[in-house]
Amino acid sequence: MQKQTKIKLATLGLLLAVFLAAIEGTIITTATPTITTDLSGVELMSWIFASYMLAMTVTSPIYGKLSDLFGRKNLLLFGIILFILGSALCGFAQNMEQLIIFRAIQGLGAGAALPLTMTVIGDLYQFNERAKVQGFISAVWAISSVIGPLVGGFFVDFLSWRLIFFINIPFGLVSCYLLIKYLDETIVKSKKISIDYLGALIFVLSTSSILYALVIGGDSQDWFSKKMISLYVFSAISFILFIIVEFKAKEPLLPLSLFKNRNLVVAYGAMVFANALLIGVEVFLPVYNQSALGKTATTSGLTLIPLTFSWTIGSFLSGRLLAKYHARTIISIGTFLCLISSIGTYAFLLNYQYSIYLLNAVLGLGCGMSFPLYMIIIQSSVVKKQRGIATAANSFLSTFAQTLGVSVLGTIFTIKTSSYLNGKKLILNEHSMKNMPNVDLHSIQNAVSNSYHFLTLFGVLFAFITFLLVLFLPKSNFEEKSESVA
Repeated sequence: MQKQTKIKLATLGLLLAVFLAAIEGTIITTATPTITTDLSGVELMSWIFASYMLAMTVTSPIYGKLSDLFGRKNLLLFGIILFILGSALCGFAQNMEQLIIFRAIQGLGAGAALPLTMTVIGDLYQFNERAKVQGFISAVWAISSVIGPLVGGFFVDFLSWRLIFFINIPFGLVSCYLLIKYLDETIVKSKKISIDYLGALIFVLSTSSILYALVIGGDSQDWFSKKMISLYVFSAISFILFIIVEFKAKEPLLPLSLFKNRNLVVAYGAMVFANALLIGVEVFLPVYNQSALGKTATTSGLTLIPLTFSWTIGSFLSGRLLAKYHARTIISIGTFLCLISSIGTYAFLLNYQYSIYLLNAVLGLGCGMSFPLYMIIIQSSVVKKQRGIATAANSFLSTFAQTLGVSVLGTIFTIKTSSYLNGKKLILNEHSMKNMPNVDLHSIQNAVSNSYHFLTLFGVLFAFITFLLVLFLPKSNFEEKSESVA
């Protein structure tokens, strides 16, 4: 079989791995009420998501570093198999406690699958080709995030919520088969490999505590309660110890030299604020549609479809434009479109509701043009032996930004809504709206509408900071210099 054919089939296996991990984050959303009712655990509902996200976020950098030391293929296969195992166990879960534990196992697998697929793409393809393939991955991620709730809703309404987890198994097995058969990897083994066990342990403790605080903050715990303050202090002290350990480690988990590279710092920073902007739209726009406008969950989900389609177009467009223009030029255009979309959302949200479809399409186009190229810049700014941890660090920061964004924006949204309602904390859906007096209905709709409108200001801020950061990328064709040393 020709080498190019093998690479294409291996890439298909990688795309399936991305699809599995990406769709699992959203497919469960519409099924959650049914799952928690069947398993009698409504009070633990948030942990269905939190356990998955915590496990995935914390382990991503560890997998990335290990892949630099021992190779990508075996670790990636391990992650996919672990994900399949977790999915099967979730499908058989008999109570909420079991489901939460099994979701964490899924997350441990996803922690390897997402960053390592990106890293393998960087190993398989040269710079110009890499942009096109990263565009495919970006498109798969965007499509998965939108169709996930629709597929989950279909399984719940017509089949069984357990199929949400069982459906992962055949796709995962096909991905493993393609990677085993067609992904070739040459590993240069070193006689002396030093693993930063202490750094990894402290990193897990530090990030787990702050992520746990973000999950429970403003919900089951006040942000400034004794428990929360203890978590903040513990995380901060652990992080300081982690930095000290990394300075002394022979083979640090997270080489601090990465943060001396301007291209990496700018790309990481831009991705953090871009992800905060994106998660604000994906999480709170459906709440606005259902609570303020009275739309059904399905109709509300359709609002995000223009974002997905235009993201796909932008991803392919960025790959083609890279042959003619510098990465900075293309990313600048993309981030400017995101800024225009954010400003338009703030300006027209309350008066022209249908404009949100067009503005989401503009946002998706901007993200599609910029997100794949951030990854290209990150992978092309380091030598090959650091590509795994550089990619995984981006995955960690992006997920952390989304978690932080949801927590902070959610708290602001709750406070603003409560202030409009004189202390009442109530979010509507189409079912609770039917039997409500018109006076109460209008007051709550106005409260939710004004609160979300206030959140869109933060979207403008995030988009503006992203655009400013991109301007610090070098104008020169830095990718050619970086590739020459990789």
